[in-house]
Amino acid sequence: GQVTGTGVLTVSTTLTPETAGVGTLNTPGLTLQGTTTLDINIGNGGAAPGTPDVINVTGAVNLGGATLNIVLNTSTDPVATTTYDVILNDLADAIVGAFAGSTVSAVNAGTSNVVSFSISTTGNDGNDVRLTVASTMEAGGTVPPRELDVIFVNNNLRSYYAEGSKTL
Repeated sequence: GQVTGTGVLTVSTTLTPETAGVGTLNTPGLTLQGTTTLDINIGNGGAAPGTPDVINVTGAVNLGGATLNIVLNTSTDPVATTTYDVILNDLADAIVGAFAGSTVSAVNAGTSNVVSFSISTTGNDGNDVRLTVASTMEAGGTVPPRELDVIFVNNNLRSYYAEGSKTL
């Protein structure tokens, strides 16, 4: 979508750059409020976590304590440290304010796993909103599979991870 003119796009409810997948919104300025929910789509049911929604801003950006909601739909989960720039501010001015939290989690509709992201307002060239994948947890709250030791304790098979044990 395109917002034209010289004003600022001020949103007090929900802003979704693209409702049917991943898209781009261009605006001369952006002001979100504490009552705003910003929906950002990452992926569109594809095999790999690809491009996210992007908001290109040619003026000031104020996040105003808004809620960030990530909609993730890919057949594989993004790996830790993968970054997504979701608000690109073309000016040298800093982004004002922050989202309601410094992290956000999303359930990947393609895998049912929970992916956690950290949020930075100094990403990319120093004044863009960047999401960085912090971790992924499998559906049900377990960590993704990795090397483990298996032993029998009182005729019960147990597997041991760094976090402790789980009866199989």
